[in-house]
Amino acid sequence: MKSILILLFVPLWASAEIFQCTENGKTIFSDSPCGASAKVIHVEIPARSGSQLSNQKISALADEMYTERRKGELDRSISKQLGKIEKIETDYNKKRSRLETELTEHKAARSDYKWSGSSAKRDKFYKKKNVIRDEISQAKRKYRSDRRLAYLKLSQLREERRKF
Repeated sequence: MKSILILLFVPLWASAEIFQCTENGKTIFSDSPCGASAKVIHVEIPARSGSQLSNQKISALADEMYTERRKGELDRSISKQLGKIEKIETDYNKKRSRLETELTEHKAARSDYKWSGSSAKRDKFYKKKNVIRDEISQAKRKYRSDRRLAYLKLSQLREERRKF
């Protein structure tokens, strides 16, 4: 509280008295009366920064700083979101490729099965083939869902960025 009161009275201390005297045809300036003909001259000491900002200017500057900071945050978030989308696509492509290779190898191994006599071997072969196909379908559904959500968030970030 004391510091606020002190700050309120600073402008009162920011002025100085200077005395002007004329002696023997010469003008003399002094910080104390220099003779009977001394005139007091009031001089305002300029602010240290060289300019004073009004509340309106300070508010405008704060708004500008907020806007620039928010733009930077949104740009970073957009970049990060693009990285997430790229990772989703890369992970899906790796998984799909692995599963399709596994399915191709399984189909190629069909000739290794001896089909005569037992239907259990045939059932085991087709069951594994269907499991791999189901994994491929499940990975595709998850990829589409994750990608849709990621692009939705990206569009929201871009829309917010356009507002600035």
